[in-house]
Amino acid sequence: MAPLRFENENTRNALFQQVAGLEAEMAHMRALLLQKEEERLRLYSKINSLSLFDQLPPEIKTEIFYNTLNQSTGCYDSMGVTPLSLGKVCHGWRDFVWSTPILWTTLHIRLSTDNYETQAILLRDWLSRTGEYPISFYLDTDGFLETRDHSPIEEVLTLFASVSARWREIEISSPDLQAYFDVIFTAEQSLPLLTTATVWLGGMEEEFSLLMMAPQLSELHLYRPVLRKVLAPWHQLQVFLAYRLCVDEIRLFLHNAPQIVRCTFTNIESSILEPSLLFHQPLLLEHLQYLELDFRNVNVKSTWILGQVRLPSLREVSLRNPVHPPQDALPFRITSSFQSSPLLEKFTWSGMIMTDHDLIQALNNIPNSSPEPAKLHVPWPHFTQ
Repeated sequence: MAPLRFENENTRNALFQQVAGLEAEMAHMRALLLQKEEERLRLYSKINSLSLFDQLPPEIKTEIFYNTLNQSTGCYDSMGVTPLSLGKVCHGWRDFVWSTPILWTTLHIRLSTDNYETQAILLRDWLSRTGEYPISFYLDTDGFLETRDHSPIEEVLTLFASVSARWREIEISSPDLQAYFDVIFTAEQSLPLLTTATVWLGGMEEEFSLLMMAPQLSELHLYRPVLRKVLAPWHQLQVFLAYRLCVDEIRLFLHNAPQIVRCTFTNIESSILEPSLLFHQPLLLEHLQYLELDFRNVNVKSTWILGQVRLPSLREVSLRNPVHPPQDALPFRITSSFQSSPLLEKFTWSGMIMTDHDLIQALNNIPNSSPEPAKLHVPWPHFTQ
């Protein structure tokens, strides 16, 4: 038995030596393959560098990427191209995107219960790439707060608050807006660069004063606000959109916004929340050029919005009535303020039912003293005899 055991041991050792030799040879081949792969990548990089795009100056490439990102995603669109997806195209693009802060200055984030911790980490990294550039963002927390049982989101809010001095355009959709205010005020930051804001208030009764810290705010969109609770630099606004206001709220805004240029009111409630003396005060809006009024319902109170209002610079008007006949003479009274608008170029009236007589009376208020008479657009006409 001893000679057999000795012979087996020698055979085993010889086989192990052969295996070791093969493994060494395989390791050498793997190293050689890795070297060849690196060489292949270097050659591809050289080939890519010969493309017309890669030969463009960095500032031109930045402009192309920046416009691509803004056109496909923008501040308010969660779909489309992002810097992360651009960086996946090739190594050269990744290096360029990662080293160009302006490409990271627009972001859309919809908080998710399942991915909140990961989102917070990615947000911190994303913001760190923006350098000192102004940023635009859309933060949607509605679904998150519903599923998180209204748990606080201080981490994300604190991250945004840390760069609030660089906010340029924002859209905020949250049932707990007070959390934003608390974090921002705690940070003692103003909003010196903020020019455009969109806020979904949802009928919030608490005072909304965040925008008072925005000395350059010129465009404001509010959805379902209680306007008397909103504190904003109305006097400097040039563009304003509001969804679901009452007649007295609209008139209050017009009195407080002498610089307004474009104004849109949708889903107007033709009712009065609080009696106001403003309806009896003459009003001159010398800068207003575009006006859109979309009524949820129409009655005599609807005519109070523009009562004793002069609009000398008005160039375009869009009116939309609900699809049921308005009271007699209401169209005439609604359009009477346009008699003071000699520059009016385009008049659109849709979703209405009225007699030919009422229509003609209303159109008689449209001035025809300009070199080109105002163009009438009635995309959805409903006339009765």
